[in-house]
Amino acid sequence: MKLKILKAISGDLHMHIDRVFNDLSEKKKIEYNLQDVIDYYLKETNKALILSGLTRQSVETKRDIAFIFYCLSCPFYYHNSVDELIGRSKRIETIKKLKIPSQKYGTYIRSAKHFYKLYSDYRIMIDAAVEYIQKK
Repeated sequence: MKLKILKAISGDLHMHIDRVFNDLSEKKKIEYNLQDVIDYYLKETNKALILSGLTRQSVETKRDIAFIFYCLSCPFYYHNSVDELIGRSKRIETIKKLKIPSQKYGTYIRSAKHFYKLYSDYRIMIDAAVEYIQKK
């Protein structure tokens, strides 16, 4: 019985999976500007971007901006929580522009992923930023 049901829906499921994969692959090809992310984040949060030093505020600001850019650049993670590596050029651009130590970039992203999964207010803030920048 279960096999008959699975056989009946497998064609539709295959088409749906292909469509979702193709849509996300197209979104991955879109190039977003890191400066747009920085400008939006600073405007919305009324925070200053402090590039030197490791104060709590500067680390949180850099983490949030890096994660928003990661979500824009990695649609498979953002839409389906599938771990995805950001492109090398985008990672280097983020590291240089935000002055993040290169060995700490992964820590910033892992920390933001943790916050995104656990805290709804953080998730709402990230989702709003991603949606706004995608519409731009």
